[in-house]
Amino acid sequence: MIVVRPPTRSIWTRERVAFALSLWEKGYSGSAVADSVNREFGMSVTRCSVIGMADREKFPSHKVNRKPQPRAAAPRQPKIKQPAPVMQQTPAAMPASSVLFLDIEQAQCHFPLWGDDDVSIFDRRCCGSAVTSGSPYCDTHHSICSYNK
Repeated sequence: MIVVRPPTRSIWTRERVAFALSLWEKGYSGSAVADSVNREFGMSVTRCSVIGMADREKFPSHKVNRKPQPRAAAPRQPKIKQPAPVMQQTPAAMPASSVLFLDIEQAQCHFPLWGDDDVSIFDRRCCGSAVTSGSPYCDTHHSICSYNK
């Protein structure tokens, strides 16, 4: 069974629509129009209600009058990140405890002793000193690789 209900009366009377249109044409936002209608007619309409009514009534589109944002005096220079320093050590400067990367044990320092050059995976060496508990590095390399926040 289909129930046909009589059309409901809109809260938007001709007088209210005309009042809203006058504000809309002055560049008021939907929120500002809703606030003014609420004060003028003792109602409680929302911004969405105003925008929906404006769409149904085919109000002209408009740009909302907003305060211009202050511009910065000069453009900001982008920050350039400096690459992290890489400790490069020559084979003569390597610690006596250094071990090949592929042979490193869990209790040995994992700090890499190779630079950015193309070193074969089989020739890469790590520090190999005894590690600090809870760190993969010895005390010296732990202080280089970590920082306190």
